[in-house]
Amino acid sequence: MVGIVVISVFSITTNLSCEDDLCDAIALADLTIPVVADLFDQFGNPIIDQNTGQIIQGLNELYHNRRTGEVFNNQFPPSQGVLVGDVIDMATSIYNVFSATDCELGNTAGPSTTAPKLTIDGPLYSGEQPLEGMFTPQIPANNKVFTATTFQVLTPGFYSVDFNANAPRNVPEHSFDNNFYFGNNGNYSRKSPAFEVRENPNRLSNSQGTFEIKKNLAPKTMEAMKNMEFYKFLTSEQLGAWYQEKLSQKQK
Repeated sequence: MVGIVVISVFSITTNLSCEDDLCDAIALADLTIPVVADLFDQFGNPIIDQNTGQIIQGLNELYHNRRTGEVFNNQFPPSQGVLVGDVIDMATSIYNVFSATDCELGNTAGPSTTAPKLTIDGPLYSGEQPLEGMFTPQIPANNKVFTATTFQVLTPGFYSVDFNANAPRNVPEHSFDNNFYFGNNGNYSRKSPAFEVRENPNRLSNSQGTFEIKKNLAPKTMEAMKNMEFYKFLTSEQLGAWYQEKLSQKQK
């Protein structure tokens, strides 16, 4: 099991400064996609560990295999496996969190897009491929939303997805340095794979050393994202129950 380093999504800094009593308040957004975050149910309530009474923290990403119907991530790997040809839905939470000062204030972030990147390390193909930019709905200050995408795995190997929130930078922010999934200043590479894709006995792998994804699978609007079966799972009571079940299994 890969170790998890817990970070806080509330430790955002900026490079703005001003003199006391001489500044005008600057109200801007600050979008970030933390690797590890507090987990919440569909009502926005924290998911509590029944044994410790503490808020459960976990990886800020979930995958859904349409073939098997299984939900998983690196923290809770798929028990039914992922095979070449499987279609994968993937979701993460984008936070708009800023620690206000006398001179700088948080603000609602308008709709934007992320720039997800797929990394593959396998025997037939190793490299990086851009995924279709994910739709990001409006995010009030000190709040979060789900964003999702879909892709098909066509070659065996170890897969992971990274992100860049507010990729077109159409949402004004105090700082863009914290938009990346890993660290600041454009650190845009995963340190461990999210899941493994194995050969499919019923389907030939792509053996030409190239990679393809079906671009038309990814949701392009908020309405399309809400119509995904996976998104319905993320916004239902099943989400909290899933985390509780996985945590219970892990503790046995």
